[in-house]
Amino acid sequence: MKLKELLRCFSIPDGIGEVWVERISRDPTDANASALFVLAGRNFDPVEISKKAEASGAVAVISDRELFIKNVPTLRVANARSAYAHAFAAICGDPQKSMEIYGITGTNGKTSTSYFLQAILKYCGCDTALIGTTGIIVNGQKEPFPPEDSGITQMTTPDPEILYPLLRKLVSQGIRHAVMEVSSHSLALGKVDPIRFKVGIFTNFSRDHLDFHGSMERYLDAKLKLVSLSEKVVYNGDDSTLYRSLADRGAVSYGTDRGDYLGCCVRKNEMLGVSYILRYDGAAMRIESPICGDFTVENTLAAVAATIEGGCRPEAVCDAIAAVAAVPGRLQRVPLDGNRFPFSVIIDYAHTPYALEKLLKCEVFTARKGRLITLFGCGGDRDKGKRAQMGRIAEKYSDRVFITSDNPRGEDPFAIISDVISGMNDKKNYTVIPDREDAITLAFNECEKGDVLLLVGKGHETYMVDRSGRRSFSETDIVLRAAQGKLKKGKDHEL
Repeated sequence: MKLKELLRCFSIPDGIGEVWVERISRDPTDANASALFVLAGRNFDPVEISKKAEASGAVAVISDRELFIKNVPTLRVANARSAYAHAFAAICGDPQKSMEIYGITGTNGKTSTSYFLQAILKYCGCDTALIGTTGIIVNGQKEPFPPEDSGITQMTTPDPEILYPLLRKLVSQGIRHAVMEVSSHSLALGKVDPIRFKVGIFTNFSRDHLDFHGSMERYLDAKLKLVSLSEKVVYNGDDSTLYRSLADRGAVSYGTDRGDYLGCCVRKNEMLGVSYILRYDGAAMRIESPICGDFTVENTLAAVAATIEGGCRPEAVCDAIAAVAAVPGRLQRVPLDGNRFPFSVIIDYAHTPYALEKLLKCEVFTARKGRLITLFGCGGDRDKGKRAQMGRIAEKYSDRVFITSDNPRGEDPFAIISDVISGMNDKKNYTVIPDREDAITLAFNECEKGDVLLLVGKGHETYMVDRSGRRSFSETDIVLRAAQGKLKKGKDHEL
């Protein structure tokens, strides 16, 4: 494929535009005589990388920095990452143009909203794929793409070399609808620039990822890029930041306080979930979900508004929402024998101050009969400023707190924990156990009748990342082993 065909929306000089490209690479050791080599970012020495690019034999090099290459055609563009995404989409046949894609961004709620969205589209008869934090789900079944043994880490929004071949594969399977979690990183890095989303959805906005964006202003700017990539925009009108940013931009709002799609007469029940009356465009209908929590109201409203705006039948929307029984790693109960263990263990993915506070204020916990025991940690090599905030929130709403590890990555777990407890006042109310499995086991063994043990931060994840790399780690399995150990101790005691 000619370079000018790969980058149709870029200005390409005639000479280099005729270069024939068969592959695209960002790795100079992987480039060869058929490959276009793309260099993006600032974390490389332009002189050194120029030598490697020239030695690789690549047919052309694209970068957003000045390079020093004499014998290989070189093109400098304003945004090399965007060029990389456009080139990959084009070499895959622009599969995104054959699909209707719903894109969801927001600090919290993307995954739950995506599950509701996929359920609605599937109920309307659409073969649908979900691309996001929990992986690739096609018509309700997990798709091993890329294969788990490929060494590629699952991202909320895959990199272009994964995303566009994936979309091509989905199109070849007859999939014409997709729901995609769109991270702020992917927007800032241009991963989804080639996509024109049918509907762009904004769930909420609060502190996160400042280690990457540097400031809340830049974080918001990255999120708002989704507006320019979407045919229609739906946003949470109850979120003051989103309201200020989107109310005058022709976007459609949803919410319980204000919104074009308004949730009224909200009812919450610990056992039965939530229900409310949806009012929009002069119509009214009842929405029910078996999943509890204020965030369920917000997330279902987002999915309902987006799909109705996208052309789905309102009556199908109601039935589909009611049929979603759970979202992996979101208020997920560990199955325990209630007679032997008269308390609850719940796993949730909340990993920001906003999400943690929303979670702890959920009626499942405020209506508890016993204690709320919260176990959590904060990720390493990520925004340090939110750690003390999360410690303060956990202490405020919990009867007992266990502070432990949560993907410490390259950081010292004790340093992360120290940041967390800097926001806490009652030293008698928390226990520090850096090893998360040990912490879970001890917390489980402390549970008494009526208590709720809440394991926060890992959610659907079945791995732990530390200095030694990535290893298997299942909180459900750990709880079940702790239960077996507790039963065995009980029997031994009886003997």
